[in-house]
Amino acid sequence: MRILYYAPIDPSLGQGHAAHLRRMTEALTRRGHEVRWLTLAGEAAELAVGVAGEPSRGSGPAGWETVRREGPPKLRHLWTERRLADALRRTVGAFRPEIVLLRIELFSLAPLWVDLRRQPLIIECNSALVAHVRDTSRSQLRARAAGACERALLLRADGIGVVTRRLQTLLEESHQIPRERFAVIPNGTSLLQLDPGAGPVVRRELGTGPLDFVALFAGNLSSWQGLDPWLEAAACLPQVETWIVGSGTERARLEERARRLGSGARTRFLGTREEGEIARLAQGAQLLLAPQDPDFMRASGGETLKLLFGLACDRPVFTRAPGPPPPESLRIPEADSREGIIALLAQEYERWAAAGHPLIDWPWPNGTGPGRRWVERERTWDHTAARWEEFALSVVRSR
Repeated sequence: MRILYYAPIDPSLGQGHAAHLRRMTEALTRRGHEVRWLTLAGEAAELAVGVAGEPSRGSGPAGWETVRREGPPKLRHLWTERRLADALRRTVGAFRPEIVLLRIELFSLAPLWVDLRRQPLIIECNSALVAHVRDTSRSQLRARAAGACERALLLRADGIGVVTRRLQTLLEESHQIPRERFAVIPNGTSLLQLDPGAGPVVRRELGTGPLDFVALFAGNLSSWQGLDPWLEAAACLPQVETWIVGSGTERARLEERARRLGSGARTRFLGTREEGEIARLAQGAQLLLAPQDPDFMRASGGETLKLLFGLACDRPVFTRAPGPPPPESLRIPEADSREGIIALLAQEYERWAAAGHPLIDWPWPNGTGPGRRWVERERTWDHTAARWEEFALSVVRSR
C-alpha cells in the first residue's frame, strides 16, 4: 500500500514519539509498503529512516515533506497548522495514497481543513490528549477546546488504532465514537543488539564506582514522568546513583530538586542520546525507570514506551503505570509511593550486593531475560506493524 504518514512532530528528536514514527515506518517498509512522511521540521530535518536499523541521512523511503514552525509568537500554532494543511492537500494530490495514517497530536487542526474523503483515513492515537492539557494548564476553556478538536478528528476517521483497551473506553465514552471503528494495537519497541561488555565500560566512562547501584531513566522530562517520588526515595539511599537521559521543560527544576535533596552529585543528567547509546547505558545500570504518574496514565489511557524499551534492553524495569506488568517489571503499591520506592530500592540493592555486585550477567545471563524474550515474542515494531497492516486492510475492504 501507499501510505501517507502524517505526524505533526519533529522526527529527529530522541524522544519516544519520534522513535515511534521512525521505527513504525521502518517496520511498514520492511513489509513492502510505500510510506511517505509529512512532519514538522526540526534541528536535524535531514534525519530519515534506515530500513535495516538506526536512523540514517537522506530522503525518506518514499519521500518526505516538512513544515517549519513559523509565524508571530502568539499565532505560531495557527500559522503552522495552516501551512501543514496546505502541505497535506498538496501531498495527497501528488502521492495519491491508498491510506492516510494520521498521528493525532494536541490541537491538530490541519486535517480538519483538508478534504480527506477520497482515501481511507486511519488515526493513530496513543493517549487521550485532554489529559495532557489538564496536566499542564488550569484553563477549562483550553481543555474543552482540546477535547472538541480531538472529537472532530476521531469522528472523521474510518478507523482508529489505540494502544490500550483503556484508551478505547475513554474515547468511546468521551466522544461517543462507535466501538467498531477501533482496533487495539499495542506499541512495539526496538530489539537492539546488546553488548555484554558495555556495562563496566560505560560506568568507568561516567566515573561510577563498582559498588554503586545505578538506576537509569530515559525520556522526555515532563511533569507526568513521575521522577519526583523517585528522586525523594533515592536521596535516602546513598548507595544509589541515578542517570537521567533526555531533555524537556522539567530538567532545570529536577536538577534543582536533586540538589536540594542532597543527591545532586549522585544524580547525573546526561542530555539526549540516540537509542543505541541508551541501550549501551542500560547495560551499566541495575534497574531502568518507567515511573510515570499513575493518575496521569489512567487519565490518558496511554502506554509507556520506556517500559518496553527497558525490557528489550534486558534489564528489570521499575514502573508505576496501571495494568498488569509484563515480565521482570517491578511495581510498588500506589499508596505511600515514596516509602514503597525506598523499600523496593533497598530490596533490589540487597539482592545485587548478595550476588557480589556483578556488572555483567545480572540478574540473568546477558540477553536471556524473560522481559526481552517477551518483547521478542510479541512486542517488537514488526509485531505492531503487522497489526496495523491487518487493520488498514480491513478498513480499505469495508469502504
